Amino acid sequence: MLKKVLFRLLTVLLLAVFLVSGGMVLYRQFEYVQSAGDYDDALRVAGLTEGKPQQAPKFTAKAKTKPAPTPQAGDNEDTQESQPEPASTPAPEEEPVLLPEEAQPLTAVDLPALQSVNPEVVGWLEIPDVLSFPLLHTQDNQHYLTHSWNNSYNSCGSIFLECQNQPDFSGFHTIIYGHRMDNDAMFGVLRFYQEPGYWQEHPLFYVYDGDTIREYEIFSVFEADVQGIVYRLDLEERKEEFISQCVESSEIDTGIVPSPEEQFVTLSTCPRSGYATRLVVMAHLINEYSE
Repeated sequence: MLKKVLFRLLTVLLLAVFLVSGGMVLYRQFEYVQSAGDYDDALRVAGLTEGKPQQAPKFTAKAKTKPAPTPQAGDNEDTQESQPEPASTPAPEEEPVLLPEEAQPLTAVDLPALQSVNPEVVGWLEIPDVLSFPLLHTQDNQHYLTHSWNNSYNSCGSIFLECQNQPDFSGFHTIIYGHRMDNDAMFGVLRFYQEPGYWQEHPLFYVYDGDTIREYEIFSVFEADVQGIVYRLDLEERKEEFISQCVESSEIDTGIVPSPEEQFVTLSTCPRSGYATRLVVMAHLINEYSE
């Protein structure tokens, strides 16, 4: 009799575990579907569902400032002053650098419409043919781990900026977070950058803030210590160390070594190896485009 009772209890227990586990899996799938729907709505609100805009504004790269020529050693100032200045000839006008065709859809993003749904939308992130998401920024790094771009609860979360960063990307180093989903949604696709061929096909990404489209070039991919320099923002005296460590740690050889005078963006997500590290895709700013 005791054995029968124990057997029944064990059966009930196993059935309960099965039902709870199955329920959790089903709920997880429901959240995936809900999250995908939320971001379809974001595309619609942003005005990106119709593909490339028919009459996109012309965005061109901001002109690079050229340093003044440095006097050569041995130049005599008195001699220079006594010589007549040569007649000035106008410099040939340079052709404006146009926004790449792959980034043209960003010119259609209606940021005010997105902000009417959630004022904490600060821009749009686009890796052509890879991902396209609104960017969120708030006062902590917890809220958008469990909330969609429209502020509804969803454990799939959002793509959001480090709370200590300036939302206008004006700092030396900006960090963008996103979950690594099992179905490769959100930042789940970043794992593919650990293969050199994927980087060669998708070396650039773009950020639009309503006025400017910034073009970033990926130069490094690796698993970074969450306590390491990659997650430090006080880098004013450690810029060269930051760049050197990122280049040397990269799992792929891009051949790119950025300058300390540049600005950087890190795309950060979870790896498969635990909580002590994060998978990071590092990029440097190469162009800024505006009307």
